[in-house]
Amino acid sequence: AGWSAARSAIAHRSEVRCAACAPRWQSTVASCHSLAGYWHRLVPNKIAGIEIPDPEISEIAGAATHVFEHLGDLGGDLVEKANKVREVVAMARRTAGNCWGTIDTAQDIYDSISQKIEPLGPLFKLGAGGRVDDPTEVARAMATFKEKENRETALEIIGDVLDLGKLLEKLAHVLQGVKAIFQTVMDTCGDIIEAVMDFMSDVAQEFAEALHLDSALEGLEDLFSGIAGVAERMFNIGEVLRPVVEAMKEALEETSWLGKLKEGMEAGMMMATQFGDIKGALTDFWPAWEESQKQYGETRRIGESAEHGASKAWMTFKQLLCQLCKMLNVEVPGGISALDDMARPTVAPRGGFVEEEEFVER
Repeated sequence: AGWSAARSAIAHRSEVRCAACAPRWQSTVASCHSLAGYWHRLVPNKIAGIEIPDPEISEIAGAATHVFEHLGDLGGDLVEKANKVREVVAMARRTAGNCWGTIDTAQDIYDSISQKIEPLGPLFKLGAGGRVDDPTEVARAMATFKEKENRETALEIIGDVLDLGKLLEKLAHVLQGVKAIFQTVMDTCGDIIEAVMDFMSDVAQEFAEALHLDSALEGLEDLFSGIAGVAERMFNIGEVLRPVVEAMKEALEETSWLGKLKEGMEAGMMMATQFGDIKGALTDFWPAWEESQKQYGETRRIGESAEHGASKAWMTFKQLLCQLCKMLNVEVPGGISALDDMARPTVAPRGGFVEEEEFVER
């Protein structure tokens, strides 16, 4: 009778907790759906000739919607609730892993852009080491800019860095979404943790700690502002250089000598009148490029930490589910390895997938 009363009390707390957490779930799900919708519109399929893997955000948004909207219908059945949440934790773990795979792949993009920049050193490195104050370096930069192929490559590079900024920004948003999902899992699964705490406190405590990704994602807000700052600078550089490049392109494409003369004079006049703006834009590129690499390094740190944290959260949740079922003397629905494939990342980092540690029930 005492055990029956205890189970009823746990079930009641579960229903209350689900109702209280509904607004947070809805907000998290809405963010996931919004991000999934914008990903393919804002992030190109290729940057600098490198394919961009899809971190498959839309799947977790759909799964989270289905699970979270029906948690309150389970009537306080902790095992069934834990089994439903297991699906969300598995997909959040895969999403974090896919983010890390995509972030690591971006290193190839940086390497490709660096190779493109190297031959245009006089142009793009004008803002490095005080070169802008050297008339000889300024003259070399302008001479490099006058070459048709160099101008077009310069615009391509600026466009690539802009696209790279969009990619890093979206990946940072995905990681923020994963953090929000784990936080909401923590809020909702408090009753499960409480139930297991008396039976096996170390397992319950490890899971609770694993869900807190604050330390893993420390610096995420600063990363957003840093990425946005680089993107704005690159956009402004492109806005200055693009009209000049287009004008010089039109002059080269003219077929009549009179047309060539007219367009050439106009392009030359634009170069002369906007010399200060062009010089300023080229001067700003190198510091912005170095800042972009710094922000990428920070994205790598956060992405790798999130991947490790999500992996740990998944393994400890499996342990928590095992102990809950053992405590209630029931079988783990579908077996403890039922959703391992769902949790496994599909976007490999450049070095390949790291083999997951084997799960051992305590």
